[in-house]
Amino acid sequence: MTPALHMTSHAIRIIIIITLACSGCVVEGAGWWVGRPQPYFAGLPTNLTLVAGHTARLTCRVHNLGDRQVTWMRVRDLHILTVGSLTYTADERFKAAEREDYGDWTLHLRYSQPRDSGPYKCQVNSQPKIARTVYLTVTGSRTRILGSGERFLQAGSSLSLVCVVVHEGSPPPALLWYHQNHLLDYDSPRGGVSVQVEKTGPQTTSRLLVSAVSTEDSGNYTCLPVGAPTASVAVHVNSDELRAAVQLEGVSGGVREGGASPLPLLLSPLLPLLLPLAPSFS
Repeated sequence: MTPALHMTSHAIRIIIIITLACSGCVVEGAGWWVGRPQPYFAGLPTNLTLVAGHTARLTCRVHNLGDRQVTWMRVRDLHILTVGSLTYTADERFKAAEREDYGDWTLHLRYSQPRDSGPYKCQVNSQPKIARTVYLTVTGSRTRILGSGERFLQAGSSLSLVCVVVHEGSPPPALLWYHQNHLLDYDSPRGGVSVQVEKTGPQTTSRLLVSAVSTEDSGNYTCLPVGAPTASVAVHVNSDELRAAVQLEGVSGGVREGGASPLPLLLSPLLPLLLPLAPSFS
């Protein structure tokens, strides 16, 4: 046998051996797997920070999942939350959602609270098992509008509302005011609106002033900090000056600050009838 023929025969034997040894090998891109393609995670962020009250979405993206299952687990107590699309917790705030086109398995947590902070593990039941940990941080934040939850005004007066947001970490990037579903700012079609925002450490304060209110300005007013809980008050504007004063007196339980009691106004129409009945001391 010539040397060239011997080399060709040897090369053929090598190819046959490789082919037999790698029966079932699968090519994936530039890689090889012996047997089934193995699942792996895509490089998504592993830290999520949000303000309390909002929905947390923890996502792990799995390629080559096949017929395997994705499990979400809370690490602090090793509680299984979801398996596939099924939920295994009595806490109805948790829910799993799948997006097949991306291979995303997302754990949704509604109405998040600071106590929900901590690591959550996404695990695939492959052989060997693979897992990825996502760290959730929920910061506390409180929003309130100073004063009572209802305001009574007379037409022509000014409405002044003060919203205070107490936050941890960074302040809200924006703080918006709404009347019903309409945004209020200096450029509002209504006109006569001013908004001032002040940031001091862990507190952000916004002052809304609406001048010369009318009955059309009645309704709900909402303070909406971006990324924080909202707060609302109900405003009632009455065109009858006397009735507005009586309502305000009933709500405050006393004399209005900086103003007189409406009682003289109520008695003034009765004075002509009462005077003749008054006893004479002469």
